[in-house]
Amino acid sequence: MNEEEYGYYLGKLFIKEWEILNLKELLARGEDEHADSLAILIENEYQKSQLEDLNHELEQRKAELEEEHGRSLALLMENEFQQIELKELNTELENRKSELERAKSELETYNEILNKVNSSSDINEILDMIFAFIWAFFDIDVSWLLFVDKKQNELYTFLSNMNYVDEVGKKFFGEFRQKLDERLGSLYYTYKRQKTFYVSNVKKLKNVSNEIDIKVVEHSKLKGLIQVPLCVKGEVIGILCLSKKEEKLMFVREDIVRIERFCGQLAGAIYNSSLLEQVRNEGNRANKLLLNILPEQVAEELKQKGVVEPVYYQSVSVIFTDFKGFTKIAEKMDIHTLIGELDICFYQFDEITLRNKVEKIKTIGDSYMCVAGLPERNYTHAIDACFVALEIQKLMKVMKEAKVNINMPYWELRLGIHTGPVVAGVVGKHKFAYDIWGDTVNTASRMESSGMAGCINISQNTYQEIKYFFETEYRGKIKPKNKEELDMYFLNRLKKQYSNDEEGHIPNEKFKEIYKKIKQGVKII
Repeated sequence: MNEEEYGYYLGKLFIKEWEILNLKELLARGEDEHADSLAILIENEYQKSQLEDLNHELEQRKAELEEEHGRSLALLMENEFQQIELKELNTELENRKSELERAKSELETYNEILNKVNSSSDINEILDMIFAFIWAFFDIDVSWLLFVDKKQNELYTFLSNMNYVDEVGKKFFGEFRQKLDERLGSLYYTYKRQKTFYVSNVKKLKNVSNEIDIKVVEHSKLKGLIQVPLCVKGEVIGILCLSKKEEKLMFVREDIVRIERFCGQLAGAIYNSSLLEQVRNEGNRANKLLLNILPEQVAEELKQKGVVEPVYYQSVSVIFTDFKGFTKIAEKMDIHTLIGELDICFYQFDEITLRNKVEKIKTIGDSYMCVAGLPERNYTHAIDACFVALEIQKLMKVMKEAKVNINMPYWELRLGIHTGPVVAGVVGKHKFAYDIWGDTVNTASRMESSGMAGCINISQNTYQEIKYFFETEYRGKIKPKNKEELDMYFLNRLKKQYSNDEEGHIPNEKFKEIYKKIKQGVKII
């Protein structure tokens, strides 16, 4: 029975009860005319009993309906609650999905950057990639990278993008270098404890008396700051400071952990790159030192093979120089002045030979030896040697004039050149040296000793190679020490038709064209 039926029967019951009450009242008065109604009353009493039973049944049914209704209401409320929970769960799932997608994108970019970092040895390129990642995924646009200088026990700026600050601030961050001690304040805290230092409001740092922290706050104009130690093998190699220019720096613990994890990879990349850079620098220094001792081709052969094979050169031009009266002048000089004077001269000689592609061999006391035509063979070695000789003697002339003007002792130079065959190679094991041997070397030495101060003395062989281009003066046959008589010439200058200056030291375009052809192997007839 439903509620509608229950209401219908309940209404009829009320009507019957009302009729029975009326009949009882009539019987009490003894009205016979209502005798017929007695039967009706009895019937109604019977019906009343049935109605009472029905009413009881209806009450039970009502209770059942109310109980069932309560269960339905409870179920409905439970469903509503579940729907709310489901919506919240869907929202949470969407957020989680978004976080996972971001994490996936971050991981993919992270792996991509790591691959690039591992394939690069350029620390600046590595840092550019890393900072681009930090700016993209952590929304950070201010970075200040400091390295530890173990030898000096200092912390110094390696890279800073604080370009938005004033000139004083740029200088502070760009040239920052301080001792690693308590005066560094929060930076020293980060270094010493190897823990990240995070402050959301840098104004709090003003409350401390540390000078460095106060300057960082004043010059950076930042609202927040995070300092992460870059650790490798338990040691801090640097500190990375990160922030934002205009916004507050609001990080939760998860953000800081992500930054720390990334900085761990950054530290390894920087460490490996810096080690490689140190090895490269050491290699460059070693190569530079080796090139100061050996010609480039010879040094390369030594590095590849461990030994250098001696080489025979059919024709080179050897130059010897020597200072006239060096011993007497040196006796009157203190040792520092003497070495200083020699260094000035030989330094300039080195520059002149290098400029003219002539190879310096060695210095012996006050003597200087160089050779044109090796280790790379060429057809212009005699001409090149003459240009070197003219420039060296011009230098000594200028130095002499300067010394005379201040009434100081001066040196004059003898210079000799001879052209011929030599053997070149490397001698020695620990202090090896590149040297040349042969009679050509001895003859060149005799050209120098048989010469005159301020002049260039050349042999017959050299003369035959350069006579078309240079003005010379025949000296006749001269007998050098331990040698037969040799034809000798003074080299004076370039011939006027080939010269571009009054002194005859600078070649003109006409000569340069001929020189270019000789270099290519053209014979002069």
